Amino acid sequence: MHLPSFITSSRPTAFFLIALTVSAMALLSPAPINAQRCKGSINTGCSNPGAACSPVESGVAPGHCVTGKQPKGEIECNCVGTLAPPTPTPPPAPKAMDIILSNSLTDDNGFGLNPVWRQSLPDICTFCPCGQNDTPQTWNAAPNCTSQSIHQNGRGLCTHSSIGGGTGIPYHMNWFPVTYEGTVAWEGHSSSIWDDDDYYMNLRRTDQALETAAGGGVHLEFNSEETVDNWDDTNTWWDDFHHKGVDADDTTAHLMIDGKFVILIGMAGADLTHTNTSELHPVYAMFVRTPMPEPTQEKWSFFVRNWGDEGFCGPNQEPIPQNTIQVRIPQRPGATKFSLVGANVYNYWNDDDNGCSKQGWGYQRVPDGALFTFGLQQSADQCGFTGDLIIDWGVAESPAARKAMTATTLSPPTRKPPSATTRPPGVLASSEGEDGDAELKARIDKLTPSARALLDQQLKQLSSRHNTQKKPGTQNMAPFKERAKATPSLPNYGKDLKSVPETSPKKAKRREFILSFLKAHGVQ
Repeated sequence: MHLPSFITSSRPTAFFLIALTVSAMALLSPAPINAQRCKGSINTGCSNPGAACSPVESGVAPGHCVTGKQPKGEIECNCVGTLAPPTPTPPPAPKAMDIILSNSLTDDNGFGLNPVWRQSLPDICTFCPCGQNDTPQTWNAAPNCTSQSIHQNGRGLCTHSSIGGGTGIPYHMNWFPVTYEGTVAWEGHSSSIWDDDDYYMNLRRTDQALETAAGGGVHLEFNSEETVDNWDDTNTWWDDFHHKGVDADDTTAHLMIDGKFVILIGMAGADLTHTNTSELHPVYAMFVRTPMPEPTQEKWSFFVRNWGDEGFCGPNQEPIPQNTIQVRIPQRPGATKFSLVGANVYNYWNDDDNGCSKQGWGYQRVPDGALFTFGLQQSADQCGFTGDLIIDWGVAESPAARKAMTATTLSPPTRKPPSATTRPPGVLASSEGEDGDAELKARIDKLTPSARALLDQQLKQLSSRHNTQKKPGTQNMAPFKERAKATPSLPNYGKDLKSVPETSPKKAKRREFILSFLKAHGVQ
């Protein structure tokens, strides 16, 4: 009887302990106001608008009492939560002709550094529709072409084979600017009279980054009228290459540039009017590494801009929004110092100064080399820089390092330079063929040899310009912040890029001059 008596006597204590626990839980629970329902009148709405409430009738908790906008007598008071976040749109599935980052590498501008096609060595028209009337939209819609934003630059006249043959596809398809390192080989200079006056070359790497099944490396082009024609008497390497190389004969041009290591920024695209190759066109920046007599030094001959057209079959301008462009020069292995011992640098402009002469540039030592920064006017002003930079690294380049630069990492082209020829302007030395105005060429062909020579001479005088102003640089001593690796590996920074109509009057003036010359010499 003792045990039941103990249980009976302990029952009030147990109830007391349970009640105490429930009370404590109530004290620690959120205030009742956080769980109240909304109350109000159909005539005035919520009696306590804005009060916390639950459960929410729309949106996501927490909710607040909100008076509706119904007419008097029908006004509601609802518990309304915040708007639910939109469901994120999944990124598009990668496709064969997407440009992807190589090892997540970007340059200091955020451009892909030596990127690759997702499909190695692709045959472009196997994956993408290559009809005369295709558009970026039809390319994006194709099952395995490209998921990235692209844009088009073309000319209807290029639907036929024109002068030198072609695919009949009248456009270039462009992605976005990239930075590419490789060894370069000269190809040719198109006619300044009936064609686009472009310098064009090929770049090669042993990893064949960004090449297509067409082979031959990655093609590059830039308009000489927009670049070298403006740099007369600057005593730069590019000035010499223009007049002593290209204008002399192709053998000299080959000897001056073939096999040299270059760092290049250009618009990555597909040249569909010729051989369906990868192309960097226009070139926005090109740094050519040339040796110096002093073994511890090297020279980098360059130009930088943020604009440029895309040739006869891509006549519109391809501006990029960057007003600051940076190029990193790699440090020589074993370097004991960095010293910029020579800088012959000029601002330049294509038509009018437009503030181009006020542009500035600077440089600083970085852990793996030297970073050069160029401040540009907006692309519509058509400004740029050109010059030579001489760097002393304090150590001579070893044969092994030279071989790594020019043979192991980067493979020179194997084609042999042609025999020495002196070409009149517009006579090509490469196998690319010409675009150009076939009708205008046919009329020029009717000129006598002496009249043609006179036209060439007068056009050369017309194109020679001194649109430059020498500009010293400044050394940046501030601490350097290293660039971050890009993610994801599938970039899409070309979504806001587009080609725009040409505004420079130079091409129109040159054509008017040629037509007047033909008329004066009896050629209609």
